[in-house]
Amino acid sequence: MDLAYVEPSVSIQSGLICSRGECFFGSYSYMNNGGYVRDRVFIGRYVSIGRRVTLGAGTHAMQGLSTSPALSNTSETIPYTPDQRERLNLKPRGEHGFTVVLNDVWIGDGVVVSSGVTIGTGAIVGANAVVTRDVPPYAVVAGVPAKILRYRFPDDVIHALLTSEWWECPKNFLDTLPLGNVLAIIEHMGGEKQRSPKQAIGTYLLASAPAIR
Repeated sequence: MDLAYVEPSVSIQSGLICSRGECFFGSYSYMNNGGYVRDRVFIGRYVSIGRRVTLGAGTHAMQGLSTSPALSNTSETIPYTPDQRERLNLKPRGEHGFTVVLNDVWIGDGVVVSSGVTIGTGAIVGANAVVTRDVPPYAVVAGVPAKILRYRFPDDVIHALLTSEWWECPKNFLDTLPLGNVLAIIEHMGGEKQRSPKQAIGTYLLASAPAIR
């Protein structure tokens, strides 16, 4: 791992993690064996990642003669003119940013997540899905390419859970809540950040590197 940062209580069984670049794992997240995490991947807290999952899958240029990296002499490339792009029906090939998996996401076995995709807090990704677009918070997606099947909760409940930012609370505080009943938890927390300073902790403080603000 080149620049892999982890918070406490992270379990990573796969050895193919961040071979170059940088990645981050939040507290109480785990990744089972056989997975692959490329560079520029951010994983939040309480994320459950199954076996053989690829995060930040690589891409090849498809606009030239060949998709093979052996024939990618970019220094000799002549850019397409607007007319040529229109003739070939080419869309701009944007720069990929971080691949982001936010908090409390469950990713099933065999999932592939494309580079630059964001999976929102509370989302569920079904086994063997291929995620090519951003996934909204608390959406349940599956398929190739992944599509939204439903949402875990109604809009007002999703809003309250996101507003509460419960993943910032220490685990020993969360363990005192009725975790199987989200409505009771929302009522307990008032749907807002009504936690005392002793109950709240800073978000994403690195365990093995200076904190990122």
